[in-house]
Amino acid sequence: MKQTLPLSLVCSAVLGAFNLSAFAADDQQIEVIEVYAQKRAQSLDDVSVSITPVKGEELALAGVKDSTELGSFVTNMKVSQNAAEGTPPAINIRGVGLLDYNTANTSPVAMYVDGASVGSANNQLVNFFDIEQVEVLKGPQGTLFGRNSTGGAVLIRSKRPDAGTYGELTLGIGSDQWGKLQGVYNTSINDESAVRVALSHVKYDYTTYNLHPTAPEANMEQSDLRLSYFGQWDSFSVYLKTNYSHWSGIVQPVGNIGAIKNPATLEFCSAQEAASGQCTDVFGFNDGSDDFWAVNVNNDSPHHSIGKGWTAEVEYQLSEQSHLVWINAFSRLDREHAFNCDGSPLQACEGNLGLKTELLNNELRYHREYEQGYLTSGFFHLDERIYQDNYNDILRVLRGGENGQNSATFMYDNDIRTKVLAAFAQYEWQWRSDTTLTFGLRYSDETIEYDSLSHISVFDPNSATDVVLPFYHVIGRNDDNGLSGKVAINYTLAPNKMVYYSFANGFKSGGYNGGYLSSPEQAEQAIMVLRSLMPMS
Repeated sequence: MKQTLPLSLVCSAVLGAFNLSAFAADDQQIEVIEVYAQKRAQSLDDVSVSITPVKGEELALAGVKDSTELGSFVTNMKVSQNAAEGTPPAINIRGVGLLDYNTANTSPVAMYVDGASVGSANNQLVNFFDIEQVEVLKGPQGTLFGRNSTGGAVLIRSKRPDAGTYGELTLGIGSDQWGKLQGVYNTSINDESAVRVALSHVKYDYTTYNLHPTAPEANMEQSDLRLSYFGQWDSFSVYLKTNYSHWSGIVQPVGNIGAIKNPATLEFCSAQEAASGQCTDVFGFNDGSDDFWAVNVNNDSPHHSIGKGWTAEVEYQLSEQSHLVWINAFSRLDREHAFNCDGSPLQACEGNLGLKTELLNNELRYHREYEQGYLTSGFFHLDERIYQDNYNDILRVLRGGENGQNSATFMYDNDIRTKVLAAFAQYEWQWRSDTTLTFGLRYSDETIEYDSLSHISVFDPNSATDVVLPFYHVIGRNDDNGLSGKVAINYTLAPNKMVYYSFANGFKSGGYNGGYLSSPEQAEQAIMVLRSLMPMS
């Protein structure tokens, strides 16, 4: 989809009143940027972490739709999607990240939304609406953010309910059938509590257009709803949030300009020849157009996903110097994502990624401020279950013909359960008035249990029907534990000027690849079965 909308028209209406004097400030005052990189609000100048904070207003003005576009704001960060929009993003920070796009994977870049871990990469696709701030932490964050944060962490914070009654409605239209409706309504219940409702509905066609006469137009429609409550009393505060999202549409098709000069000899084209549009794939096909946005694909590939969940954060003030924070979060994601991977009208490579994930996590933290230091410690628990129902159909176009034995449909289902327990502590010691030392340590224990079942469907020329054969069934368990920590020194040169040195590491546990895999013995067995079905020459 185009990232800029030159023909767009956006109208906003703000309901309610506000005090302009609240925005008055001394011209000499330097803005203090608050960040949550150490799980509490601090000035950016006091934190020994490489951070890029992005305000929600900046994201809204730039028309940023979701987390896949963060790389445009953050240096040394790249976010990509290999299997079209709606599939897990691959986040890389400083060259550390995820390269495999399978929906069973967990990224080595952690993501937290409103203080709660999102778990596997499936949940790292987050729509941005009514956002307060996004922080990208670069480098290992293993002490406070735990497992799979060896590359860094992305912290997303929604706007919370506040005092007052007001609302905002934004409408937008643009090219490629783009339309947007977003709204916010905030109201105080009493002096101690307030509620906030935020909604977003975005609909658009993709800039790619399809020359195939029977292919439906690629488009996406996304709806999100968030309801939150915040209450604060003398020694007690509660933040509650529930959210719902619904996506549906036809995924953006892949294109095929061809890379082969002669299919008979499989001679490859040069880059210049491929760009000229004269090259083909192994079947002798190309798009037949020199228009960059044109494709020719039988792209009846629907996408449908539903996400829902809650987050609860409870803070209890034990004394003037100490408090407890408990975060509980649950989320569920159901998704069906069809794809066409050959980029042609032929049924040469097609498939579907079926997915259901359920995630529960808890974190209990103890914060204590001392005369010359600050302690953050706690326990973390995560339980995630991933169910996969996938298939990949290879060379269906040949099935039933002379070369039908070369076609096959791989069906691979996975049930993967991850359990994590961790304990952590970090102490920031004000050694001198201008120097702070930080020490942190975390112990993580993780268990992954997997049950993978695969079948393969092949064409039997003897009966002229498809035959489903068992391919493999693998049941196993992987246990990992490890230590991660941090040592840092901050030195204040002058107000708003600081230098620091930080040494930190992360913990990336072992995992299970949910793709269709087999041992050499299983592959040999499958080949023998396939040969038995081939007609004798």
